[in-house]
Amino acid sequence: MPKRKDQDGLYQRGDSPFWWASYTDPRGARTRRSTETADRKEAEALLAKWKLAAHLEKQWDAPPSYTFDELMLNYLTDTKADKRSTERNHYSAKRLYPVFTGRTLDSLTPMDIHTYIRLRKAEQVQPATINKELHLLSSAVNYATREWGWTVNNPVSGRTLREPEGRVRWLSREEAQALINTAEAEPKAGIYLSEFIRIALHTGMRRGELLGLE
Repeated sequence: MPKRKDQDGLYQRGDSPFWWASYTDPRGARTRRSTETADRKEAEALLAKWKLAAHLEKQWDAPPSYTFDELMLNYLTDTKADKRSTERNHYSAKRLYPVFTGRTLDSLTPMDIHTYIRLRKAEQVQPATINKELHLLSSAVNYATREWGWTVNNPVSGRTLREPEGRVRWLSREEAQALINTAEAEPKAGIYLSEFIRIALHTGMRRGELLGLE
C-alpha cells in the first residue's frame, strides 16, 4: 500500500526507496509504476513525460516514445539470469550508455550503430566484444517488442561484425588418451566423465548435444 500519495500522481511506498507514479493510460486505465529514482525532481519529470505520451497516444493516436535508458533499465531488471550473464550484460550496458543515453528508440538508425562500431574499433576493441555489446541492445529491443508490446524497430538487425575464426587444433591419440586417463584418475569427476570424453572424441558433439542424449 502507498505510504504517502501526492496530488500530482507521485507517491512513496514503504517497501521501495523510489518514487512511484500513478496516472491514466491511453485506454483510461489507472497505471502505477516505479520511476526507479529517489530524486523528486527526476520523478516529476518522468511522470510528466509519461502523462504527455499517454495524452498524445489517446488524442492523436501517436505511438508512445521510449528511451534507450528506459529500455536498458527494464530489460536488465526483467532478465536477471545467472551471475555470469548478468555481469556480462551490465558490462555491455556500461559501454553502450555513453553513446545512446537520452536517445529515443525511434531516433536510432543503422548509421548510429555504424558510428558506435567505429568508435569501439578506434578504442582497439575486438569484434567479438563489440558484437556482445550490440547483441545486448538487439536482444533488449526484441524483448520489448515481444513481451511489452513496444512498437520499435531494431537498428542493430544485420549489422554485427564478422568475427575471425578461432584456431582449430586436433588432439593427437596420445593427448586424447592422456585426457581420458586424467579423467579416470580424478575422484571428483565421477564415473561418467571419461565416457563423455570418449563419446565427444569419436563424434565431435558439443556439450549440449552430449547432455541431450538419451
